[in-house]
Amino acid sequence: MLPTTREVLQVYYHHHNNEKLSKTELTTITVREVCEIWARARVPSAEERNIIHKLKLLVDKHRTVCRNKTRGGTAQMARESNFELI
Repeated sequence: MLPTTREVLQVYYHHHNNEKLSKTELTTITVREVCEIWARARVPSAEERNIIHKLKLLVDKHRTVCRNKTRGGTAQMARESNFELI
């Protein structure tokens, strides 16, 4: 089974918590692991640099949602519901 965005974020934060690497190194390691899974499944994928960019955007969006999670406003609830759809 191919990894979901949730599983990709779990791998990213696993490396973040255990290895204490920089954001660039974390995204590169995570993307290589995901690309390895996709290669075993023989699924064509984009270039690594494009995937790294998408993962950085995903992590930034996740941090934005998590940063304001204690707020109960309509804008925050909309951000959380939009992020769940990804």
